[in-house]
Amino acid sequence: MDRQLDHLWKEREFLRVTLSRAILQPRLGELVGKYGPGRANMIAQRLRRYEQCRFADEKDIEVLAHALMALSFNFGFIRPAILGQDREQTKNLARRAANLLSRAILPG
Repeated sequence: MDRQLDHLWKEREFLRVTLSRAILQPRLGELVGKYGPGRANMIAQRLRRYEQCRFADEKDIEVLAHALMALSFNFGFIRPAILGQDREQTKNLARRAANLLSRAILPG
């Protein structure tokens, strides 16, 4: 989660411009849409490293990767860069959300 949050913060100016233009230009929106699956795949690869996690199947890993990506986008870009919320507070919320999710996939 921290890696995603830091990446989004670093790219916040690029994201502001790109996303605002993508709303008005469908072709650009298509190109921006191709970015997500690559990031989700990177997250899924990291999740596969944790043998102790209980995943029903490959679809669970894929869904969790997309959920983490959506959470990190909200906490790493929308809240601090668009809504002006305190970055450290949003990072702490994101970590808490990731911890909740991790408890759901760890045996226990």
